Amino acid sequence: MKKKITLKFLLLALALTAYCGTALAEEESCVKCHKEISPGLVADWAISKHFNEEITCSVCHGEDHNSAKNADLAVLPDENV
Repeated sequence: MKKKITLKFLLLALALTAYCGTALAEEESCVKCHKEISPGLVADWAISKHFNEEITCSVCHGEDHNSAKNADLAVLPDENV
């Protein structure tokens, strides 16, 4: 019985963590747009360490790019960053 309660609590904690991370990601317009135009990139990010640490797109890529018209303003960090 005690193991079932512990397992249920653990599953609830994991679900809440995933939900909160998803809620944070959903707030950023980058994710909303890129789910449409490049869903693979969003999927890769969603299973990455960045997602788990709540590091959103704009942290690395800047906030200047906000539409297809100014995509050239997105910062593309190299692997040393």
